[in-house]
Formats: sequence, C-alpha cells, structure tokens
Amino acid sequence: MSQILRSLLKHGTIEDIDISKTGINNDKNCLALIGDIIKSNKSLRSLNLQRLSLTEVAAYSLVEPLSQSLNVETLHFDYNNLGSTFV
Repeated sequence: MSQILRSLLKHGTIEDIDISKTGINNDKNCLALIGDIIKSNKSLRSLNLQRLSLTEVAAYSLVEPLSQSLNVETLHFDYNNLGSTFV
C-alpha cells in the first residue's frame, strides 16, 4: 500500500481518493503518506478513509494536514475506532 500512496503523492491532480478497506489500519508510514497527499494535492476534493480500523491516536496524525487543506470538501471516517472526542 505504501507504494500506491507514494505514487498518488506524485500525482497532484487527483480529486477523489478512496483508501477504505485497504487494510492500512494504523500503519504510521501509510498515515504519514496520506497526510503528505492531503497537504500537497491542491485538487483533492474527497477522501474516503472508511473501515480502516483507525484509532484516535493514529487519526490525529491527519488532523494537521486536514486543517491546512482548504480544498477537501468531503471526508469519510465512518466505521473506524474513533470516539466522539475525535469526531
């Protein structure tokens, strides 16, 4: 999955990314790459991160990139291990 994410990082014109059900779970390397994609891709409009078994601790690594990205309009975190505090 890391190779795929690195490839997506090189293509800054992708508008929709669906990484749901890919099994990355809480892989710090993959989450860092997703954060880099969010920060560098100014065309990204929709990001689907459903059913990744993300914990709150892992998902917090995406908060900073998402807060800097004004272009992401749709974000799906459904069916993860996130509590009401994160949401």
